[in-house]
Amino acid sequence: RRNAIGFYEKQGYQKVGSEFHEVTIPHYIMEKQL
Repeated sequence: RRNAIGFYEKQGYQKVGSEFHEVTIPHYIMEKQL
C-alpha cells in the first residue's frame, strides 16, 4: 500500500515499477536484495 512505503524503505526495500490499484487502494511492488 502506498501509505506503507516509508516503513518498507526503512527496512531496505525499494519500489519496483509503477503504482497500481487493487480494490481502489494504491499499491507498489517492493523488493529487497538479500
